[in-house]
Order: sequence, then structure tokens, then C-alpha cells
Amino acid sequence: STWVEGAVHRCLVCLGDLARYQLELGLALAAQPARYYQLAVRLRPEGGVPYNQLAMLCGEENYGLDQLYYYMRCVTSKGGFEGGEANLKRLLDKRVAVFEEATEGEEGKNMVISLLQLVNVVVGEEQQEVVTLSCQQSLAHLNQLLDQPEQLSGPWL
Repeated sequence: STWVEGAVHRCLVCLGDLARYQLELGLALAAQPARYYQLAVRLRPEGGVPYNQLAMLCGEENYGLDQLYYYMRCVTSKGGFEGGEANLKRLLDKRVAVFEEATEGEEGKNMVISLLQLVNVVVGEEQQEVVTLSCQQSLAHLNQLLDQPEQLSGPWL
């Protein structure tokens, strides 16, 4: 049973990869790769590879929040994935460098940016003062977002 589960899991990941390649060539539906990876996750949630692939599929959606979620699931999963930590670090470096300053009137975006910065300092094992400051900034952005219910709509929520 365990061997069969492992084989099916691996096949689902491979089917997801093939569908992703077909998508890049314009030969597949956009939802196909994600569906295979999600099935693999349902079968074996402790496997890290499908989470990594789902993160790659997300692209720039929701200011990187979806990617952050999937990469974090990848690196914290029992099965892990060898390239997961490097991919998470690349995402954090890229997103934090792009969004240094908060933008007036874009509380949702600011919340995601501050969350990415918080994860970046925690993963980067920064000093306690830096982590505390980042936590405070993230909480302040969350508070601003919650104070403006009209900002709570959108695909990223």
C-alpha cells in the first residue's frame, strides 16, 4: 500500500510537470498542472515537491503571498525538497528588494510586503531587535488593513 501510494504520488507530480511544460507551449489548460500537484498533496501532504511546483505556478499573484505559502509548506514539510529553501530565499530576496516602502492606500499589498519582510528576517536569523521591529511593522499593516474593510476584498484574501 505504501509503495503504491508513493508510486501514484510520483506519477501525479510527473503529470503535473508534463502539464506545466504543455502549458508553457500553449498546449494545456491553465488549471491542469495545479490540479495534478494538488492531488499529489492530498495523497501525501508530507511531500515537499508538489508544494514547490505549486509555488512556481503562482508566479506574481497576490504580491507573492501564494508563493510564500507554498514555499513555506515545501520547506517545512516532512518530505521536503532539496531546492525549496533556495527557492524561498530567492522569492524573499526578490520581493523584499522590490518593495522597500509602504504605498499609501494599498493596505493589502503593504500587509503582504510586511509579512514577506518578517519571514525574511526570521529565515535569515536576524538579531532579535530586527525581528521585533519587523513583527511590529507587520502587525501595524494588519491593523491598518482591518481598519479598512473595503481593502479586505480581492484575490489575495
